[in-house]
Amino acid sequence: LKAGAGYTLLDPAFPSARLESVVASAGITTVLSGGEDSDALSTPGAVVLSVDAPGVAVCESGDLGVEVVPGDVACVMFTSGSSGVPKGVVTS
Repeated sequence: LKAGAGYTLLDPAFPSARLESVVASAGITTVLSGGEDSDALSTPGAVVLSVDAPGVAVCESGDLGVEVVPGDVACVMFTSGSSGVPKGVVTS
């Protein structure tokens, strides 16, 4: 959020078709992973970065120079709803 981007949770146990659908629907371009799940979260259109991998910098500083305001997207949660097709719900 401090970098000015919202997030959505991706469960590596989900079928690859569902992950691909969520990534495409939310316009996800970068996936951050804890490491062992990197392969399972690899989807077309998104770069997977393992935060445990050597050379991946994690910023500990609180100021990234990005203005974040209360109406910005914080999270996109996906729910199947009544149709069984995942739909994104945006929260600020």
